[in-house]
Order: sequence, then structure tokens, then C-alpha cells
Amino acid sequence: MLAAVDISCYNDWAPGSRILPEKEGLNEEWELQGPSVARQLPLRCRPKCSGDPLFLCKGTMAKKRRDGLETSQVIGEKIASQFGYELVGAAMDKEPAGLYLRFFLDKPGGITLEDCERFHREVQPRLEKVDYDFLEVCSPGLDRPIKTDWDARKAMGEKVEIRLYKPQNGRKAYTGTFKGLDESGYLIETEEGEALFARKDVAVARRVIDLSILEDETIMEQEVGYEQP
Repeated sequence: MLAAVDISCYNDWAPGSRILPEKEGLNEEWELQGPSVARQLPLRCRPKCSGDPLFLCKGTMAKKRRDGLETSQVIGEKIASQFGYELVGAAMDKEPAGLYLRFFLDKPGGITLEDCERFHREVQPRLEKVDYDFLEVCSPGLDRPIKTDWDARKAMGEKVEIRLYKPQNGRKAYTGTFKGLDESGYLIETEEGEALFARKDVAVARRVIDLSILEDETIMEQEVGYEQP
């Protein structure tokens, strides 16, 4: 069923967007099909959303996900502090299998599988009000991109690679010893001397991993992780 609906004032409308009946004096909920056409939604297809009369369910779900992540971070920080760990960060990642909630932990000497399992057992019961499909607890990883102050501290003095969005002096990639990260950008010591790269110009900065050391069992343990069965 189609109906004419004036949405000329909706600058960000898109096909599939939904409007509530209160906005246009309609008696049902509708889905936008074009600049002035809407389709009546069957009951089973109507989104479980509320709030502003004009909304996108995608935006509502994104906010819910952000709120869930903030709640998870607060909970995770308390538990990490309790166990003497550092909560490097948390993330909500949408993947084909579902929504993954991930906690990244660290401690002096590196996080072990037992540490991840311990944290997992403690945090899972406290996340009942957070929507997610899978819960993972893991270490940040040796090749984690350098983005935060924590990342910078861990990479200090290490060999790193800087990849740029656009070439500078004919190059898009630079390698050198990491010397710091602040508001001015990434500072490294190259064979030609010190080089500073503005944050906005850097596509990715990460440590260069010597694959030969990965045979060392103590290094391998730093890349552990625990996922709920």
C-alpha cells in the first residue's frame, strides 16, 4: 500500500527510512520509498524503536550500542583494577556472526590465558543489561596500531612503521625508532634523522614485529585471548 507523504523538509531521508504516524497524521507506521511515497509497514516488520517521530532505527541502534560500550568500559575498568590489570580499551564490533564485545587487557609481563579467563568469569555476569552476541577478552596484540597514550608508551623506543595517506617527499611509508606521540603528531628517528608526521596525515602507525621472536613461548603468550564457548 502506497501513500503520498510530504517529506520535502527531511534533508537526510533515504529509502527504507521510517516515520511514525504522529508526524503526518497517518494511522499506521510507514516506510519511505521515494521523495513523496511511503509504504505501510506490516505489523511484523515494524521496528522496536521509540522517541522522536522521525527517526532511523539504524541511528537508534547505534546509540544503544554506544551506551552499551560505555557501560561495559566502566564495569571493565573496575574489574581490571581489582585484579591488577590495565583495561586498554573495549570495543563493539559488528561481524557476520553477530555483535562482538571485546575487552583488551594488559599487565606487566603480559596477559596470559588464565588472566583472560579470570576476567571473563567476573565480567560476564555484570553485563546482563548490555546487548551483545559474543564476549571476548584478549591482549591488545603486538602489532596493535599506535593511537593512544597507552599505545605510545608501549611502543617507545621500538622500531615502528608509519604509513601515510599521501606521499611525503615521494614516500608513503617510513620506518624508524618511535620517540613519541603528542598533539603535533608521531615522532620517529629514521636513518636520515628525526621525522614528525601530523596525526591527520597518518593512515596507520604500528610496531614492526620481528617474526623470528614469535617462536619464543613468552612472546606468544602475549597474543592470547578468551572467547565465551
